[in-house]
Amino acid sequence: MSKISTTDNLILYYFNETAMAETVLVQNAIDIDVVVRDEYEEIKAAFDILDECIATPKQSSIEAIMSYSKLTQCLS
Repeated sequence: MSKISTTDNLILYYFNETAMAETVLVQNAIDIDVVVRDEYEEIKAAFDILDECIATPKQSSIEAIMSYSKLTQCLS
């Protein structure tokens, strides 16, 4: 992997958290260097899998929490 682009830089780039100059350097590295491009694709795939894994609670769980909250507010 090139010295211009580290894994941290690629992750920051993925989340649009790089400065303009760094964005240009990282994008250039992705366009030119196959190793950097492969690592960036792996990062994208990993975050896509994480996005799919993030679960939302069941409605019954939310209702139980809200009921408990209302109960504890009455006791205060």
